[in-house]
Amino acid sequence: MDNNQNKRTQRSQPFTDLMSRMDGFFSEAFRDFNTLWNNKAIPIETKETQSSIIIHAMLPGYNREQIELEIMGRQIRIGVNSSNYVEKKDDDQKYFHKQEAYRKNERIITLPFPISKKDTTATYKNGVLTINIPKNNADRTFLSIS
Repeated sequence: MDNNQNKRTQRSQPFTDLMSRMDGFFSEAFRDFNTLWNNKAIPIETKETQSSIIIHAMLPGYNREQIELEIMGRQIRIGVNSSNYVEKKDDDQKYFHKQEAYRKNERIITLPFPISKKDTTATYKNGVLTINIPKNNADRTFLSIS
């Protein structure tokens, strides 16, 4: 019985080895796609006051140059771009490794009124982007209900 068991193990070994190699191939091939699948939306908090809408976007780890703000009618787009470049060299082992990564994320917020490009302000401090959008109440008309 030990002999039969040993023959079965020897026969199944090539299949197990093939499956292990295929698993390694796909794991390596799709390793970099993990960032695309785990790309989360920029966290925001909105607050409405009598005169404005205030948006707080949490952007820790970014600097001002990596942040883009775009006003498109009733929408505001918050975009962040980051790139990372790593180069390692070891002359003793004749080893050279170079890696470059680029990441882009954005969030679009739609408001119920057009956004004034002239009056909207933005500040960035301690990883929090604060956008102050004044309400334009001059264009609003309230109707009486009969």
